[in-house]
Amino acid sequence: MKLSFGNIILAIILSNFVVISESKNLTCKTSSSACSYHGVCTDEGNSCICFDGYVTSPESTVECSYKQKNSMFALILQVPFGAITGIGYFILGLNGMGTGQALYFWGGTILSGLLKFCSQVEEDSVNNSGNITIFYYCYMLLWICGLFTFQIYALVAMANGSLIDGNGMPVRLQYY
Repeated sequence: MKLSFGNIILAIILSNFVVISESKNLTCKTSSSACSYHGVCTDEGNSCICFDGYVTSPESTVECSYKQKNSMFALILQVPFGAITGIGYFILGLNGMGTGQALYFWGGTILSGLLKFCSQVEEDSVNNSGNITIFYYCYMLLWICGLFTFQIYALVAMANGSLIDGNGMPVRLQYY
């Protein structure tokens, strides 16, 4: 089947194309395998129009071969579970950010428990200066503000699609 201008326009309309990738060594006039079956070749045979959700990795020699990660799926799971697990970041392959968010929550939880225990012990003692109790409430206020800020940043970054996944490729933002 020869790819005509009409076929390319139809493929663009049906697939909601994302990117046009140029390649000097690409020859795809007779086969769609040059676009790894995830795109359509132009009439010139030197570029691919990738289907929605596929892009060309700079390291790859094959056009349209990288399936983008979906930011919406990560966002949906980040809302209820993200603050305690960092799951949205893990889904996008950003393991350092996910680990950081989980450690911030669980480390802060353990430290707040220890401080609360120490403040209870101080209240029961004869020399009650109240310093640990004041420190505990200041710590809790700062920890909760930090937790809120970390979660809001994650939600906004995932919702507007500005993140780059763990492989250095842009994430796909698709609202269903």
